[in-house]
Amino acid sequence: MSELEPVSPAFVPPWAAYVLVRDFPAVVAGLQTKGEALVIAGNEAAGRQLLTAVTFLRKAHREQAAAANRVSAFGSAEVPSRGSASQSDRPPPGFGLTPREVVERFEVAGLKISDRQVRNLCKPGGGLSATKPGGGWLVDEVSVALEIERRQAEL
Repeated sequence: MSELEPVSPAFVPPWAAYVLVRDFPAVVAGLQTKGEALVIAGNEAAGRQLLTAVTFLRKAHREQAAAANRVSAFGSAEVPSRGSASQSDRPPPGFGLTPREVVERFEVAGLKISDRQVRNLCKPGGGLSATKPGGGWLVDEVSVALEIERRQAEL
C-alpha cells in the first residue's frame, strides 16, 4: 500500500477525558503546544486536529467534573439521598474499590501501605484515579494495578 488511508477519529469517553486532564495536565498542555507549532509550521490540518482534540478533552473534563461534584450554579453541593441514586450518580465502571480493599491489594502484592496513604493518593495529583460520591473514596482498579506495578519496579 503506497498511500496512507485515513483512520477513524478517536473517541474518548467523558470519564477518560476527565482523568487525562486532571492527572496529566502537562500532556494536554503539550498537545496544545504541538498543535500550535504544527499550525505555525504550515501543517495546519494536523495542528487544527490536535487543538480540536485538546478543546474537546477540556470541555469533557469540565462537564464530568461538574457532574462528579454535583455543584449547582450557586456553588453548593447537591447530596443525593440514600436509595435515590440514578444511573448518573453511580461511579463509572471500575471505580469500586474502597481504601481498605486497596490496602489489601497492596498486601497481596507484598507491599505495605496504610489507609491514610491510600486516601492521600486518591486526592487530585496523588497517583490514583478516584471519586468521592457521598463521602467515601471509590478507587479505580486499573490505577491501583498501575501504582502497584510502579512501586514494585522501584524495589
